Amino acid sequence: MGLFGGLFGALGGVARIAGPILTLNPMTAPLGLELTTAGTAAGMLDPGAGSGSSFLPGALQNGLLNAGMQGYMASQSALFEQQLGFQNAMDWRSSIFDQVMEERSESMREQNVIRDIGLEQRKADNQITKKFIASITE
Repeated sequence: MGLFGGLFGALGGVARIAGPILTLNPMTAPLGLELTTAGTAAGMLDPGAGSGSSFLPGALQNGLLNAGMQGYMASQSALFEQQLGFQNAMDWRSSIFDQVMEERSESMREQNVIRDIGLEQRKADNQITKKFIASITE
């Protein structure tokens, strides 16, 4: 059994004895449903205790590990797709913002041109008024 197997077997036995005592649930104890943390840890420490065989056959254990990894990879894939969705939304908002800012800049340029034309018109009107006054006073 080896040094570590014996150590884990002893720890598992202690956990099986102490588990129901330390974590007894008064609601489920009469029904025989004591699912204790210590009892679960005991099964992990010495999975073959009491049965004389391995806790889970290799194929079943590998299948469970594969299922767990597939679940993890599916959740990572979902998170990645969500991140891509957020990035696409940000890109869309950014392009709309850029378009709005370009339109605003163009509108401000047009207003500046109209203002400059108005100033030139006033200068021309002032020149015409000065010439008219000069022609009357001659």
